[in-house]
Formats: sequence, structure tokens, C-alpha cells
Amino acid sequence: MLHLAICKQEACAACKAQSACATGKEGRNLVLADDGKDRKVGDEVVLTVTRAQGLSAVVLAYLLPVVLAITLLIVLQNFAFSEALIGTIVLGVLAVYFVILHIFRNKLQSELSIEIE
Repeated sequence: MLHLAICKQEACAACKAQSACATGKEGRNLVLADDGKDRKVGDEVVLTVTRAQGLSAVVLAYLLPVVLAITLLIVLQNFAFSEALIGTIVLGVLAVYFVILHIFRNKLQSELSIEIE
């Protein structure tokens, strides 16, 4: 298994979406991939992921938590809870959701694999 560092290119400096970029502020994002070939530091590679795997990752990381939070907000507003308590409950449930994702990260990593082209 290779540990790959995705480094920002110089063109990223002028990008308007830089603050939302998945590579982060430091310009590096580490991923694991394997193609069975002998690679060395400095080799350039092309990483690929299937559309279905990409959509699954987006659903798990972004869509599902947002839907969960909005659903909880709507349901909890029907009860006589204060807004502060509702917000705390929603944040707590989201924290538990991401802890569960973290616990199952190895299983998810095997299903959502990045491959070297």
C-alpha cells in the first residue's frame, strides 16, 4: 500500500475555491492506494475513483449528515425544547455519526478505494 501526498499546484494560489478545497490549507492530503508496481518518491501518478464510489463518499460525508441535522431540527422543534437544547442535541447526534464513520473507516476504506491508473 502506497501513502500518497497530493500537493497543491501553483495554480491553486489564485483559485477562488481554495478555502473549500479538499487538499486543505497546508496543501497536502494523504491517501492510500496500490497498483502493485514499484514506485519511488517523486513519481507522478494519476489517481482514479469510480463515479459510484465518489457519490457514495459524498453521500456519507456531506449529504447524510445534512439531512440528519435538518430532520432533527424539524422534529425537535415540534417539542417544547429551547433552541439551545435543540442545537446541542443536533451537534451531539452529528458527533456520534462521525464517530461511527470513524469506527467503520477500515470497512469504508476497502469499499471506497482510490486506484492508481
